Amino acid sequence: MVAKPPAINYDLTNHPSTITTPYSTLSFRPNSLSEPAISPPISHLTLTSPHLPWRISVRPLLNGAYVTVSDVLHAMYNGLRENISPAEFYGLPSKTEIRRVTDAYEQRYRRIKSRSGSYEEKKAGVKRVDFFMGRTRFAGLSPSSKGPDVWVMNIL
Repeated sequence: MVAKPPAINYDLTNHPSTITTPYSTLSFRPNSLSEPAISPPISHLTLTSPHLPWRISVRPLLNGAYVTVSDVLHAMYNGLRENISPAEFYGLPSKTEIRRVTDAYEQRYRRIKSRSGSYEEKKAGVKRVDFFMGRTRFAGLSPSSKGPDVWVMNIL
């Protein structure tokens, strides 16, 4: 059995406007981002990851009734762009993990092509997204055992 690729290509270090799809433009409908993020639709969603000590709360922004795909993507981006505290950084369980988070941070700001953009990103410091240690490709959500409103971010 061949696995289907995720419906969208999204690097969590970038703004959701950079999303592409592996499918033809005809199969990715423009209104796909305004569809419910999960079925049945829900008015609040909490996102978790085994790689993060934080949760990301998602509320409906577009329609006020249910969480959309766009709501999830923007909540992930905004939540993962938050700076971490020194206590969170040095609270990592090992020196190896501290090094891997530092490497992800350095990789993130160095890949910015403009010198000023790279400098500003470097100056901004380590972000929550760096706790994924370089794995930043979003691969969808999976239900968790913690309730119908708690979902796990799948990251490659």
